[in-house]
Amino acid sequence: MFPISKKHEHELLMLSPVSVAMNKQRQGVGKYMLQEGIKLSAKMGYKGIIVEGDIRYYRRFGFRTSTDFGIYAANKNLPPSVDNLMALELSEDSLKNITGEVDYSMYTSLTH
Repeated sequence: MFPISKKHEHELLMLSPVSVAMNKQRQGVGKYMLQEGIKLSAKMGYKGIIVEGDIRYYRRFGFRTSTDFGIYAANKNLPPSVDNLMALELSEDSLKNITGEVDYSMYTSLTH
């Protein structure tokens, strides 16, 4: 399976988990940032967004388990659960022809 970053790097965005300062949490800051980021990504013509994070949080914004789209984590950087790697289509069926592995090894700051 090929790394998505090599073949679809101009079609997908990889989102780092949303983080909000402790004293600003539960005020809608994270929700606002994520909703605006999704709108801007779609407006810019991206097909989808990939994120590794809390399924309970990201499902509220339409993210689904990435395997639903044929997108998998690379064996060298498996998430805690298959459900933690999620994808969001930015328009109907926009991830239909995008499959492969998410490989973070190209980001040297994320390697263990």
